[in-house]
Amino acid sequence: VEELRRRVRFTAINLVAACSVSLNYDVIFCHNVLIYLSPLAVSQVVALLATRLTLGGYLLLGPGEGPAERPAALEPVTINGVRMFRRRCQAPAEGRSC
Repeated sequence: VEELRRRVRFTAINLVAACSVSLNYDVIFCHNVLIYLSPLAVSQVVALLATRLTLGGYLLLGPGEGPAERPAALEPVTINGVRMFRRRCQAPAEGRSC
């Protein structure tokens, strides 16, 4: 458990300020936050979070919190019945992901 705690970073950030997110993450959990934002702000926040994921990293949102238009860098995936997004390793036209 201690090893896991050393590897996990919990960070409070301003989701609408691009400069507040400066590291890359393997997984980002953003549950029950985007429901309070406008559709435009949701799209902007998801696009920002997509840039902060490592290649092949995962973005988990709350039910119904996805953006109206998904950034091209993200692909929807379902793992064990949980819907999430994964950052692509390559452009979609190149045909493969991580």
